[in-house]
Amino acid sequence: MLADLRAAVPDALVALLLTASVFVFLFVRVRSGDSATVAVMPFMADAGTYWMYILSQAFGWAALWWAWGTIMLGFMLSGPRPSWPKLSGPRLERLHRDHRAAARHAARLFTA
Repeated sequence: MLADLRAAVPDALVALLLTASVFVFLFVRVRSGDSATVAVMPFMADAGTYWMYILSQAFGWAALWWAWGTIMLGFMLSGPRPSWPKLSGPRLERLHRDHRAAARHAARLFTA
């Protein structure tokens, strides 16, 4: 189990960095008034008060991008590989499996 946790650390760090960057992007947009959320719900213009809403959006977008990345890795495995990623078949397979495993572990944590 400890080995699984150690193996999940890089994926978790990438996911948290992605979520944090999306959160900062959305927070700045809400604070400046450029967000479509503020246009539809003007009472949410106070980013400091509604930061949890912005955080939930950031987690959702990060999860969608993570899922998209996993699907793209799967497509690269199942079909003709483009020349640009310069990854071997076994390396690509490992990346794809690690992403799926990380998603399963996260789902178990949040549904337990």
